[in-house]
Amino acid sequence: MNRNFSLHFRIYTRLAFDNRQKAESLCRKFVDYGGHFVPMSFSAYEPIRTKFDPEDLSKPSALLSETSHELLLKRSKPRWTAYVYWFRGRTRPWFWTFDFGAEWTKGNKPKEIVDFLIDLCADFPPVFASGGLSADWFDKHDVKDSKTGAFQKSAGANFNPGTGLPGIYWFNFFGEELIAHFGRTSLMQLDGLVIVSEKSNGIGFLPYETPDHQDAAWRRACERQIVEILGEQYFFNLAKAAGKRPRWRTPIPGATDAKSLRE
Repeated sequence: MNRNFSLHFRIYTRLAFDNRQKAESLCRKFVDYGGHFVPMSFSAYEPIRTKFDPEDLSKPSALLSETSHELLLKRSKPRWTAYVYWFRGRTRPWFWTFDFGAEWTKGNKPKEIVDFLIDLCADFPPVFASGGLSADWFDKHDVKDSKTGAFQKSAGANFNPGTGLPGIYWFNFFGEELIAHFGRTSLMQLDGLVIVSEKSNGIGFLPYETPDHQDAAWRRACERQIVEILGEQYFFNLAKAAGKRPRWRTPIPGATDAKSLRE
């Protein structure tokens, strides 16, 4: 992930863009949503410099569906990037990433992000989606050297067997597989802002108002409360994943069980 952005989100999905029409529908989504979510450039790799033409989506659609199976989108003002990709014949969810600059933490911008992601998840239903401040993401997933504190690797964020769901963050979206497991009523009764999309069966959830609400310790405590309610055995825990004998998470049928995580 790009560490030069202030907000990081991941959408975990099994959606395959295996034809041009499907790929164009995603590109069209950004255009139709409009405003600050219309990309300015695209590419299959960095740097992202090819001009994005809202009137001609054939080239970015071809990249995603036929050429590389991946697509990078970018806007410079206000700053954000998105990375979308897919695999053929794989059941383990892959993830799309969305990274936003610091200007998106101010004023009404966080709500704009939530509204867009809820709408995106409604039209392209994921298994799970989550995100918030990039620093909070690093805190939960960065494995560091015990002596120097230097970053070594990221863990628990890729739906790998045994690691469980990545975690609860400022923004969360539960797809049908997770609603079936946790129960719609249980999710609807969580303490926070629950968002039910009119276009899908998914449930959005924000445990606190803004991504930088209070301080990091307060946010971690709030998120831990939600994890404890839903069952900490289902979520990645960096402390318990360390060492020679990591504690594997309890699988969720259709989401994190072995059958659902085949390559």
